[in-house]
Amino acid sequence: MADYILKNVDAKLWRKVKVLVAMRGTTIRNLIIDLLEKEVKRGE
Repeated sequence: MADYILKNVDAKLWRKVKVLVAMRGTTIRNLIIDLLEKEVKRGE
């Protein structure tokens, strides 16, 4: 599996996402993967 870097994310948004995933007991990585998978399924 390849590694990718996410650049230029607004700091305020990043902090909010970190809080959100912590409250859900998950990670930002898992959130991003879930969102990408949903988007791909939506486009099929």
